[in-house]
Amino acid sequence: MLYYTKIGGLMIRKKTNNLVKKSNELAIMKKDSLNIREAKVIAYLISMIHTESEVLQKHKIPLSVLCDEININYKDMVNIADEFSNELLNKKIKIGTGRDDWTMAQWVSIFHYKEGIVTVGLNPHLKPYLTKLSEKFFNYRIENLLFLTTGYAVTLYELLKYWQGNIYEIDLGKFHDIFGTGKTKSYTNDKSANYNIKRRIIEPAVEQINKYTDITVTKWEVIKLGRKVTGFRFFKRPNENPYWATEDYRREQEVLALEDEKTFMNAPKEYLQGILGSTGYRLDNLRVDLMGGDLLIRASEEVLIKALGDESVKGSDREKIVSEADKFGYKVIFEIE
Repeated sequence: MLYYTKIGGLMIRKKTNNLVKKSNELAIMKKDSLNIREAKVIAYLISMIHTESEVLQKHKIPLSVLCDEININYKDMVNIADEFSNELLNKKIKIGTGRDDWTMAQWVSIFHYKEGIVTVGLNPHLKPYLTKLSEKFFNYRIENLLFLTTGYAVTLYELLKYWQGNIYEIDLGKFHDIFGTGKTKSYTNDKSANYNIKRRIIEPAVEQINKYTDITVTKWEVIKLGRKVTGFRFFKRPNENPYWATEDYRREQEVLALEDEKTFMNAPKEYLQGILGSTGYRLDNLRVDLMGGDLLIRASEEVLIKALGDESVKGSDREKIVSEADKFGYKVIFEIE
């Protein structure tokens, strides 16, 4: 997984540790329901956090890369970016220690879009629940979320990761708080509410969790008091061979990588050299790759920051590269090797 930040005026691409790490409290706090795009974006932002961070940083990420990293359709996201950002900023979580001491906070504090680049950051109020965690926390590889298609599946997956035992029970009231369904009539007051929860939330979530993640739900059941549904019980065990770790998935990724490589190798060399020509750097001095509409330029930190210079300095090699790339319709991302 990758994230983008600024060092010395350059937009630099770095790798994350792929781990989503949260305090146990976050898993069981009352929250608004998240759709799958919102859930994946929040998880991705959490995976970018350095565990010892003093602040929750904002990050600049090409929207195309963000979508690719968390398996979201890029074209769809472009069309709904404004609506998505508005809805994401309105999604809240109730954090606190009890009935008389709590805070209602947004998950995300900022979402800025400009020319294909998003600047996004988590709410600073969430910092105690995301950094410097030495106990009472859970974590998972973000790959487990790649093929889930509902926010409810993500919520259930996180609950099962949070719970260390093999059997997890949740009462109906707490279920509504955590899944954000308490205000949805079809899941509460409607005569078919329990049927709707079963068919629309639990069954699809369990199917996807079993197929794509590192957890297997061996069985789940409704808890009743007489004829009244009072909660749910889930039986689980680890899945030692999740889909994203299988040979089939690895082959799929290799095919995609090969297609990207062919696209690059088939591009006329002089076409790419034209982008770098005015800087005096040759293709054999820098590693250059194409990724969608992005031109990825890789080199050592010394070359990228000291040799190419600051983007704000007019006439610098950095500024020339960006200017030349723009003529060819590319946006430039610099990556430290």
